[in-house]
Amino acid sequence: MLISLNARIPFPRPLVYATYRDKLTEFVAYMPKVRQIKFKSSQEQDGLIYLEHEWYGGANIPPFARAFLSENLLN
Repeated sequence: MLISLNARIPFPRPLVYATYRDKLTEFVAYMPKVRQIKFKSSQEQDGLIYLEHEWYGGANIPPFARAFLSENLLN
């Protein structure tokens, strides 16, 4: 799945990058549709850093609708 977003953030690029790289899991409190973000792995290769996170959605789905959705659809 490819997820793409363009946004202007009024902070220096190095700070934004370091925050995303090191503290992504702490942003769940500010994302009402996300239940959890789990860090899975980090790998550096050829000067690039590859991060893997598992996202869990559906935080504000009503219980009656949740009965029809599998956990796999929300991850």
